[in-house]
Amino acid sequence: MIDPDDKNDQHIYIDTFFLQSYLMGRNEIEKVAKDQVKKAKREARINGTIFIKFPFLVIAELINNLNRNVRNKDKRKEILADLFSLIEDEKIDMVPPKGDSLKIAAQIRSKESDLDITDILIVAQALCDEYSTILLIDDLKVLESKEIARIKKREGRFRPLQIKPTID
Repeated sequence: MIDPDDKNDQHIYIDTFFLQSYLMGRNEIEKVAKDQVKKAKREARINGTIFIKFPFLVIAELINNLNRNVRNKDKRKEILADLFSLIEDEKIDMVPPKGDSLKIAAQIRSKESDLDITDILIVAQALCDEYSTILLIDDLKVLESKEIARIKKREGRFRPLQIKPTID
């Protein structure tokens, strides 16, 4: 169980592309993303202070993508079963956004309107978690965003948040 008073905790947030690749990845790019989620799981298993977080929006986006892109009902059920199996792990949690994340998202959107709103909301959620240390995301616009870089330097974090497509 996560102790909210333990300042040593580290939260790894995972974007939809990585979760989707983990559950259904077939091409080379998706296999690389899948390996990153496996690496995050391994890190969490080894280190008692590391936890994996899937924002609610990531889960919703995954289910929406499944309904749109996977026509075979049995295959959809299989993928959802794999998702539920994944989140049964005590080191993995689905998390709702904190109240400030909508303010942060609006701030990012006002400065960088070309960013995808879903990505902004996921980034904002990781930014509002003072325990987050990594957000696995591969969107180049997010990775190069000056506003996101500025916001992530703010005070009140236990560690810096790294927004990147790989776990080192």
